[in-house]
Amino acid sequence: MKASGLNMHQGYIMVCYDDLGFKYELPPFVVNEPTQYGEMKEEHVTPTAPGVPLSLTVRSAKLGDAAVQINSNQTGKELKAAYLSAAKTQGAPRLFFNGLEIKDGACLYSLKSGVVVQAMGS
Repeated sequence: MKASGLNMHQGYIMVCYDDLGFKYELPPFVVNEPTQYGEMKEEHVTPTAPGVPLSLTVRSAKLGDAAVQINSNQTGKELKAAYLSAAKTQGAPRLFFNGLEIKDGACLYSLKSGVVVQAMGS
């Protein structure tokens, strides 16, 4: 802030003025150190209902389509492993369905047979 020539107004760090009198309202991430940036919080859900078999298509721009057989009470991590096995590739893909990323610990209850899951980064 000193390098930019900003001065605090009445000791309040989030409202500053420059030498010409222009007001700057600083967001909290400018003032505070980003302590949790990039940390992934894993959610682990224990399936309680019996799962049903699913036949999914995982589509990748690089590798094309891969047919995957999985159970609905399995997790996103198991879906990624099944996709890597079916596509005969390696890597760490990110899978998306309906615009949302399928997290590793999430169960696949919202998926139905025949749907297409998008793979990125594989």
